[in-house]
Amino acid sequence: MNNKINFNFYRGNIKMSLNKWVLLLLLVTLKLTSQAQVIQLLMDRNPPPIAYDWLKNPQPIKIIITSPTALGYMKVKVLVTRQGRNVITTNLNSALPIYVGAGTKYFLGTDLWTANSFNVSFSDINLTSGKLKPDDYQICVTLVTNSGTPVGNLSCSNFQITEFQEPTLIYPFANDQVAENNAMGLAFRWTAVTPNYNGLVKYRFELFEIPVGMSSIQAINLAPIEQQTTNITQFLWINAKIKIDQRKKAGVSSYRYVWRVRAIDGVTQEPIGKNTGALLGYSELRELTINT
Repeated sequence: MNNKINFNFYRGNIKMSLNKWVLLLLLVTLKLTSQAQVIQLLMDRNPPPIAYDWLKNPQPIKIIITSPTALGYMKVKVLVTRQGRNVITTNLNSALPIYVGAGTKYFLGTDLWTANSFNVSFSDINLTSGKLKPDDYQICVTLVTNSGTPVGNLSCSNFQITEFQEPTLIYPFANDQVAENNAMGLAFRWTAVTPNYNGLVKYRFELFEIPVGMSSIQAINLAPIEQQTTNITQFLWINAKIKIDQRKKAGVSSYRYVWRVRAIDGVTQEPIGKNTGALLGYSELRELTINT
């Protein structure tokens, strides 16, 4: 009887067993990888400075979710940071549930959140205007269950909040006096929004008569006698003679006017600038007098 242990036999079996386990582990890993949910964030580099405006068209946030299997109803959690500090977090109770089926689906911000879904840090916004402070930011999103458990990957993107300067009036000069025969086709000119705006900028020109006994501040509460929205930084007063003649027929002895320009987004119609409240987007006021 041969009582010797065949170590080569056992060594071979152990080696085969290890190979089987490695292969099994590899198959499981591949399977899990193939079932991984992928969320992709597409974020504008220069979104509106007010976070709630991210839910207005054109929306700066787009989400693409890819899943090999149906997951049912899920939510998307968002986190915005600035200088390593949380600026915007998600109120999951107000986040909108979305159905994630097998395949790839495209979502807008309004599919995922409402204005109540964002918790904004007061230390990172202008309390008067509600705007995020000018700086570099990072936004990250992840797919979560209704209880907040993450599913799949984290997707992040960087963006910048820029403070834009409203138009500055160029010509006519402040308190300028213009001869009546030079008023026809008078060119009102102003500067463009600075720095360059990532979108379509339009300018709303307004010209008001200043009645006798009124100031320019009071006059802008009246209806403008000229109003035009343009994408250039100039307005030609081709109706000057008509407007002046109307005042003459009415027996008006004063020909004082005040004008201003407001910068607006050409798509959303939202004002652009750093001023706050009712002055947002507006230039300064300028008076001029027509000498008849």
